[in-house]
Amino acid sequence: MKKSLVALLSLVLVTGTAVAKEHESSCCKSIKKRLHSLNKKLNDIEQLELRLNKSAAKQISQKKIDKAGGTLTLTCPGDYCVTENITGTIVIGADSVCLDLCCHTLDADGAPNAIVADGYQGLKVFDGRIINSTDAAILIDNYSAVELFKLVMSNNSLDAIRESNSFDLSVHDVDFINDNSGERALLLDTCNNIVVKSCNASGFLSTIGAVIQLDGCHNALVEEVDVSFNIKTAAATVNEFTQGTAFVSVSESDGVDFILVKVNNNTFDNSVPVADQSHWRTAEAIFFTSSSTCNLNQCETCNNTDITGSLANVDTEDYMLLFLGCTSCTATKHQSSENRSMEDTVGILYFMAIAAFDSTGITLEGCNVNSNEVARLYVLSGVASLHYGISLSPYFASVPNRDFIVRNCQVAGNIVVDGGPGRTFPPLSGGGNLVGIEIDGSVTFPTLESRSTIEYCQVNDNVMISRAEAQGVAGIRIAAATDILVDHCSCNNNSGGKDALGIQLVGSPNNPCRNITVSNCMANNMSARDKAVGIDLFGVFDANLNKRNGCENCTVLNCQANRNTSSILGHGIALTDTIGCSVVGCQTDKNSHVGVFAGLISALVDPAPENFDCSIINCSAKENGTHGFQLDATTNDNFLLQDNVAMKNLGYGFLHSPAVLTSRYLGNYASKNVTGDYSIVGGIIQIFTLNASGVYAIDTGDATHFSSLINIRTIP
Repeated sequence: MKKSLVALLSLVLVTGTAVAKEHESSCCKSIKKRLHSLNKKLNDIEQLELRLNKSAAKQISQKKIDKAGGTLTLTCPGDYCVTENITGTIVIGADSVCLDLCCHTLDADGAPNAIVADGYQGLKVFDGRIINSTDAAILIDNYSAVELFKLVMSNNSLDAIRESNSFDLSVHDVDFINDNSGERALLLDTCNNIVVKSCNASGFLSTIGAVIQLDGCHNALVEEVDVSFNIKTAAATVNEFTQGTAFVSVSESDGVDFILVKVNNNTFDNSVPVADQSHWRTAEAIFFTSSSTCNLNQCETCNNTDITGSLANVDTEDYMLLFLGCTSCTATKHQSSENRSMEDTVGILYFMAIAAFDSTGITLEGCNVNSNEVARLYVLSGVASLHYGISLSPYFASVPNRDFIVRNCQVAGNIVVDGGPGRTFPPLSGGGNLVGIEIDGSVTFPTLESRSTIEYCQVNDNVMISRAEAQGVAGIRIAAATDILVDHCSCNNNSGGKDALGIQLVGSPNNPCRNITVSNCMANNMSARDKAVGIDLFGVFDANLNKRNGCENCTVLNCQANRNTSSILGHGIALTDTIGCSVVGCQTDKNSHVGVFAGLISALVDPAPENFDCSIINCSAKENGTHGFQLDATTNDNFLLQDNVAMKNLGYGFLHSPAVLTSRYLGNYASKNVTGDYSIVGGIIQIFTLNASGVYAIDTGDATHFSSLINIRTIP
């Protein structure tokens, strides 16, 4: 009836509007007034229909609950209406049941459940408050077509809603409100085709499960869900990387999409020691494990706080967003900012905003990781302590990490107040480290990341306030990995610690860094106590293997590395223990020491120099504090410097220290360098210049050493 009246009303309104446009008369105004009156009457009819429907529904009162012994079973399909606040349990024993709580409260009063539904299909529960269960307020198993909405779930000591072995589920417009109690707001176990939308969960004190937990689920949409102002205190029996360590957990699931999910303003209280000391403590805001094809869009993990650090558990690790053992997952426009670890007496071992471990095919697009703060990094002998913005790394080494894309992300303004005193390990390997973005092939496991890209990212203004021994800062760090592209990234103004690096490529005793390209990047204004380098290609000599694993076949192309300053080493670009690497088209100006440095500065003595086959081509080095280009003693086996410009440096334009092997200088230009333009000492050095006809000509030396070159003319 109402639909017909509404259609008639719409027709009259359209006609009235047309008339009104033609004739602004009192008659038109009278018609509008009557139409308004008619609309009011239609609303009254709608309310009457609702009252009639409720009166036709089967009524549930406290009297009926008491008569059934406190547990009322609904054995017939149809609509049910609660007429008053009731105490007890309702069991659904039929298909197609619609339970309207009618704004009343269903109080389990310490019973395990308030509503139980098992083995049927078609259930709606809505419009009321459900409280005080000890197991699961709403318990659903082996069901289909379930809709739970317009509910308030409070003070349920274990789970508010638990659904298992079911499909076609919808939970929306539900407020889960506790007062420092309750484990889980929502537990979905082995469920398919799920929608969770417009829900809030707050006030939980979670010790053994996640506040929102999906286990073994398929095809789920979680949208506009807010998990805030909860406390995570994992129990002694809860080990690392389990559902009990997270606020929101998705495990062994696929096709799970998070949209506008916010996990903000929560507290990590890691004060309970792990009972089994072979395990350790982790805590996560959002945690995906052993899952595939999952996506997060415009989600947040912000303003979460760790209040205990490593006080109770030496190995304590916090992650705001973590993928562990996942494939083909994406986080788009994720915000993970202003999180903090505030324990400042012993500190925390790991604190990471976004991490992916033992995973493949992870894409991070347009994510912001800004202004996270660690009061102190824990000092553990032989182990690095880390504050990372984005970390992509093996952990258990169950699978090699590969196929990462990190694009258009910002990692800025992150802080470590104290990197941890008394360290003896090198910074950025075994020390206390602050790193913006890292892809780590692992210094421990023989696994390499491959086919990965970091592009159009901004990693700026990250600071370690302390500058003690074995403390390091890096913008982007690629460690013991292969086939990585770093393109159009800025790593500027990162500072503090003993060493500060804009972009670092580093090998390990197990694996070199191989086939890495850094192109069109900026690495300016790094500052540290001892070593500040814009772009650092670095290797480690393994005395046991008599082998150096540095960088192999890596390229630095069209980059800027300017104004990097430190008291001992302040270089634009440094190549240390590298083979077959190239620096092409780069600008390295106004650094405190050298524009481009190539040499062996490893702390361990190398008994046999490597064959480097490296080249520096078409680069500029101007107004540096010492030299423009410097080749150290044993780097010069077939080393090429071509078409470079060195001007106004305070030392030499080109400094070649005492050399053993061969180097070539082709068409370089040096001018107005304070100490001198060239200082070439020892070795077999060939210096070529470009004559007027465009032919390289040998300035000094014997052309027979380069018989394979063409168009060579010896100057008499």
